[in-house]
Amino acid sequence: MLVIFSDLHITDGRTARNAHRSAFRRLGEEIRASAKARNARDLDVVLLGDIFDVVRTDYWHRNAVPPERRPWGGLEMDPETGINRDPAVEDQFEEILSEVLVQDASRALIAMLGELEAATGFKPRLTYVPGNHDRMLNNFPGLRRLIRDALAPLSVDFANVYESADYGVRARHGHEWDANCHGWQFYRKVLNRTSGIGRFDERAYRVMAIGEVVTAELMAGLIYHMHQALDPERDRPFLESLVDLHNLRPMAEVFHWLAWQEQSRYTRVSERAVVTALDNVLDSGFARLWDRTRRDFIVSGDLTDYLWKVRDEVRFGGLATLGASMRLLESLGGLRHMFVGERTPLVDGAAEEAEALPEDSPIQYIVYGHSHRARQECFSARQDGRVRMYLNTGTFLPLIERARDRSFYRTHRMTFVTFFRGDEDGDGRAGDGPTMDVWDRMQRKDYV
Repeated sequence: MLVIFSDLHITDGRTARNAHRSAFRRLGEEIRASAKARNARDLDVVLLGDIFDVVRTDYWHRNAVPPERRPWGGLEMDPETGINRDPAVEDQFEEILSEVLVQDASRALIAMLGELEAATGFKPRLTYVPGNHDRMLNNFPGLRRLIRDALAPLSVDFANVYESADYGVRARHGHEWDANCHGWQFYRKVLNRTSGIGRFDERAYRVMAIGEVVTAELMAGLIYHMHQALDPERDRPFLESLVDLHNLRPMAEVFHWLAWQEQSRYTRVSERAVVTALDNVLDSGFARLWDRTRRDFIVSGDLTDYLWKVRDEVRFGGLATLGASMRLLESLGGLRHMFVGERTPLVDGAAEEAEALPEDSPIQYIVYGHSHRARQECFSARQDGRVRMYLNTGTFLPLIERARDRSFYRTHRMTFVTFFRGDEDGDGRAGDGPTMDVWDRMQRKDYV
């Protein structure tokens, strides 16, 4: 039996709300029930990236780390990764991860994994596939050691792709297809123009992307700056609502959300916080380098070009004009991937992977996470029942989305996928190939 889930985004709890511990209890119950009902012979668990999040934090603001000592700052960046070569950077990430690992959600996840052997009769084999928010696991051995120590006595392997012929699965995080979150184009266009590496090259998985800078400096920074400007007691309801900003999908909705608040007494402080946070992103050495990957804003600008536009709009027109301007930006085809609800590049990427498989390949399922949206799409099928199918593992976090009237609503999500080999799940099954289940749940509920 194989279980795959992703995008837990367990943070240090400073600027984001973690999944409730009951989610992991429910996951453990479902794994135990499935193993028993489907006559599981063993148990593999794949943590498909963005599990322990080391960039959704105000660590660098709270500790007054100078810009030149942050991972995306400094005068000297590693030519292989784009990361600040200051040796303090590794220590910074170790401090963040250490705090993440003691959060209630982390303890609940680790406890659930530790209880699986008693619950199912099989010691789980764990594989951790880093995503873009835990990409630093590929760069700093100390981070992998912290996770191994936390999961002991279970052992865990780290890999950038998981593949199993028995289960018919190839799984990777999926950020490889997201222009703002993968590093391979940045590597070949800026860091090393003679390399010609591809998106799945092992070197590409060590390269930082602009997405990390935006998460820490803009998203977490925005929350930090608002906390600094407001009264923690008087403004508590508004401040507590800010933790939902990380769960807006797509990312650019943060500006719509703020524009939605324009009639409130928080408009001015929001505008100042947005400008300050954007300054921190755009003034970073990494962002200036990233901007070299693609410059033409009107036709096909990159994320930094878009953020320049947003900063100027807020600075000179405020949030009141930002909403109208963004509706115009959304109509530009070259920028549409920043706004649309479904990240279609992941679907197209999975189709490309599936098409490249040899005809006799045992792989039937291409599994990604990253988008936070559970999805299933079949690309092709044969008369013998074999398929080429894309599955997205969604998230365990809330999704904050825009309603038709441009207001916003929240739903909790919990999605994971299970696969069974030919010698499992035999009750009533025709054929001898692997089988697959998707557990996809949406919930409207507030947790304490």
